[in-house]
Amino acid sequence: MESNDITSTDAILFQEDDIDNIIDKFMEARIKLASCVQDIPNAILNPAFNHDVAKARLAFRDMRKSICSIIEPLMAAQKRDADRIANLETCYGEMYSKWQNEKNKLDKAEEGILQLTAQTISQSQFCANLGAVLGNFLWISSKFPQMTNIWLHDNQTKMEEFLSIVKTVFESFVDTFKSNFPPLHNDECQFVMALMGTITNVSSTPLGRQFLATNHTGMNLIKQLIKSLALIPKESGDGLKRLMIMTLYNVSLNRVGLPFLLELKVDENIGPCLIDDTIAIDIQVSALYLLQSLTYNLTNPYILQRIIDSIPMDRIKSLAVSLNNDNNISKIAQEVVANINNCKSSADTVSQVSSSTDNN
Repeated sequence: MESNDITSTDAILFQEDDIDNIIDKFMEARIKLASCVQDIPNAILNPAFNHDVAKARLAFRDMRKSICSIIEPLMAAQKRDADRIANLETCYGEMYSKWQNEKNKLDKAEEGILQLTAQTISQSQFCANLGAVLGNFLWISSKFPQMTNIWLHDNQTKMEEFLSIVKTVFESFVDTFKSNFPPLHNDECQFVMALMGTITNVSSTPLGRQFLATNHTGMNLIKQLIKSLALIPKESGDGLKRLMIMTLYNVSLNRVGLPFLLELKVDENIGPCLIDDTIAIDIQVSALYLLQSLTYNLTNPYILQRIIDSIPMDRIKSLAVSLNNDNNISKIAQEVVANINNCKSSADTVSQVSSSTDNN
């Protein structure tokens, strides 16, 4: 294509020079023709007339050839341009047809995506509603210890699967809604609350506490609960947080569960639940119950000091002497303070005995 364009340009330049030559020849022919017209009477009688006529014919023939040499390249270039335009129109038509086909495919794909999205939303809502309904039935069933004991005795494999599902659903729920949980009547919230309530009821039995504290899926769930305590928002997450703390409290009543919780430093995540009065009373009471269990007969001075550093001791002492006895909060705070004081006394006694032994 590029070679053809160069050839056309050279032809045009060549044609311009030929036109100048033709004009010169026309002028020359005009002068000669005028001279011939004047000399016709004499020329006819002149033997050289036939020679001049032949010469003129040759000149006109040369002129015709020159004109043809100019017009033919122009016509050829015009034809090439016409063919090129026709090819471009054909290509454009094909490309437009392809674009139209692709657009139709895209429109159908978008329509399909919208339909799939609508179906997914509908199925998601159905699953959430189904989970909320079945979860609540499961929560109610788990209130009967004989029922949870059957699960733990006869269906331990399924129980492991259930705990794994609870961990996944709980983790996804907290990560999705973060600092603003949906209303309590929301199906997703109902589903998660029902699952956590079931776990709390399972942990209320000795066999359930033992399972959560020793089985790997149960231990992973407990780790996730402790890790997520600080992520649960105020107010919208109070109900869920209360169930979480109650589960941890129940596990702390187990001889294996208590050291497991202390090893996970659960006390560091309980402190924020007692910072001030803006925390719901139920949350504060549950947190104090857990602290009371963690500090009961505690003999390790390092863990004791860590707990003291992790919790707001001044506020707990303030609650212990306050007249506010909502949900026995004052009484439980007194027990926590008493446990810590007893632990300090025991640690001091052990230290004195150790020093006395070393001196002897």
